[in-house]
Amino acid sequence: MYSRVIDEQVVTFEASGGLLNAGLVMLDRETKSYWSIMTEESIWGQFKGQRLQPLQGARKMKFGEWRALHPNTRVLSNNGVQHAPRNPYDHYFTSTEGFRGLRATDRRLKDKALLYGLHVGDAPWIVGHRDFDGGGVADVGGRQLFLYRLSTDSPFQGTAAFWVAPGDVVEQLGPGWILRRGESAFAFDATTRSFPDALALESATGFDTYWYIWSLTNPQTQIAGAGS
Repeated sequence: MYSRVIDEQVVTFEASGGLLNAGLVMLDRETKSYWSIMTEESIWGQFKGQRLQPLQGARKMKFGEWRALHPNTRVLSNNGVQHAPRNPYDHYFTSTEGFRGLRATDRRLKDKALLYGLHVGDAPWIVGHRDFDGGGVADVGGRQLFLYRLSTDSPFQGTAAFWVAPGDVVEQLGPGWILRRGESAFAFDATTRSFPDALALESATGFDTYWYIWSLTNPQTQIAGAGS
């Protein structure tokens, strides 16, 4: 999620219909500037070079998980009909090839390696999904980042990621995770994938994608490892 305010002007984003290295490119209706979500900046138009301001937002999850947490959810539909009985991108998700044969020029990871990517200031960072299956803590730009997902998650199911405040310690306890703050310990809820709200942790504003997409538009990417 990104702020709609650019240089004190409120803009309306929509899909442009275009891609940059297989990554989504947005268009703002007001100035017709194009914005890459992989670089989080405008790549053409009046706002070229301006950066997007990420906002802390909701985490992507499967509807079944959401419904279990919020059973009274109402769903907007077209007469209750599901128009896409299967995911048209199933083959893409299971294939080892990139979109239309695109490949990463940076061979540190495989093209379709899944990752959590984010920008710390202007610096691009990633943590590979395989490094924090079941949870992990990574040093990203000099800060501790706790990440959680499972190997059974769908490829782009959102990673839960929280910055660890100075003085706090996140550690594994049995199959779960706890955050220690002073003499107190707080458990990570693997169902809601969150720590207690009272901790007021800052959510990271990254997203999940493939290595070839991320690295082609962020060639100076640094790779952080996550450990338990």
